[in-house]
Amino acid sequence: MIWWKDFSNVRIFKSLRLNRGAVITTVSINGSTTDVPVAEIAKIGRNLSSQGAPQTATNTASLTDAQMLGGILVGTPTAAAAYTVRTGAQLEDALLAIYPDLKVNDTFDLTVINLGATTFDITMTAAAGITFVGEVILRPGADAATEHGGQGTWRFRYTAADTFIAYRVA
Repeated sequence: MIWWKDFSNVRIFKSLRLNRGAVITTVSINGSTTDVPVAEIAKIGRNLSSQGAPQTATNTASLTDAQMLGGILVGTPTAAAAYTVRTGAQLEDALLAIYPDLKVNDTFDLTVINLGATTFDITMTAAAGITFVGEVILRPGADAATEHGGQGTWRFRYTAADTFIAYRVA
C-alpha cells in the first residue's frame, strides 16, 4: 500500500492509475476527511445514469412519490385527466429520504408522456407548496396537432422548506 500525504492543490496532467477498489481520502480546509471510492470518481463527467422502468398512471390521480421521482411517467387516460403532484412537504420528505443533504436549488426532472386518445389531455395540477411555471396541459401524442409530441418535462426546483417551483422545460 502506498500512502500519499501533504499534497495541496494537486493537479494530474497525464493520468493516474488506481485499482477499482481504491479509496481516496480528501481533507477539507477545516481538517475533516472524507473517503471517496475511486468507482464514484470515475462516474464524474459521464453522461450515463440509471433509469428504472417508467411509472404509469391512467385517469385523474394524485401522484405518488414513486411516480414523481421515477423520472418518467407514462399516462394512458381514457378521458381528460388531472394529475395532482405531491405537496411540497411530501416531496421534501421523499427527497430527504433519498438525498439527506438536499439543498435549496437542487432539482429533479419529471417527464410525462400522454398516450391517451386525441381528446384526452392531462392537466398537471399543483398541490400546496408547488408552483408551476409554463404550460400545464399535456396534449396526447395521438393528436397530430400536438405541440410537444405528447410529452412534457418539468424541472422541480427546491426553493425553501416545503416549497418547489416546477418549470416546464420541454
